[in-house]
Amino acid sequence: MKQKANLGREISQLPLSVNALYAIHDMNDDEVSLCLEDHYTRSSITVTEKSQFAKKSKTPQPVINPNATAASITSWLNKWRKPSVPSTDKRRLEFITIKADATIFDFDKSEGSFAGRTTVDQLKAIQEKIVTLLKGEDAHVLVVSKLSDIAKGHEKRKQAAMDAAQGLVYGVVGTAQTERLPRGGLSEICSDILIRPQRWRSILPLAAPAEVRL
Repeated sequence: MKQKANLGREISQLPLSVNALYAIHDMNDDEVSLCLEDHYTRSSITVTEKSQFAKKSKTPQPVINPNATAASITSWLNKWRKPSVPSTDKRRLEFITIKADATIFDFDKSEGSFAGRTTVDQLKAIQEKIVTLLKGEDAHVLVVSKLSDIAKGHEKRKQAAMDAAQGLVYGVVGTAQTERLPRGGLSEICSDILIRPQRWRSILPLAAPAEVRL
């Protein structure tokens, strides 16, 4: 087993709370990278250049750090994916409405499998195209995304379908297990910790909340 020092700087920034690891696991690679650097904010999802991001303070305050909690990480993620709009913002006229296919919530509860036409990844790809198209137009239009809410609803229904099909009270966190540590980014490491916490006890002094037993 690799030692903590060999896993790089990222592993030393991991929070010790299991719930916080779950929150990191919900991030994509770009979000993880930003959170390891500092506490960035943005005014719109169409603001994609790091030079345009605002910082919480002059001194770097990484969102992901040993003392981070699930609440602090989730709060940042929600604000990042759905930036708040000031009541004084002039970009408030209805312009274009885009609605997503509701079958993204459809699951076969007898098998626990997805039964819809549209996936979360497809909506992510569509949103990326929209963001790219409107890049640099922030002064004229405001894009408000509800993708994170849709993704959460999708996962909730997916878990319910799996539970109904398998007759489980709690769903399985993951099934792909190997006998080596993951080579991917921090999200993959967090996933492995959540799936196989016992293997990481010699590397990380995981502090499990009272309701979580490792």
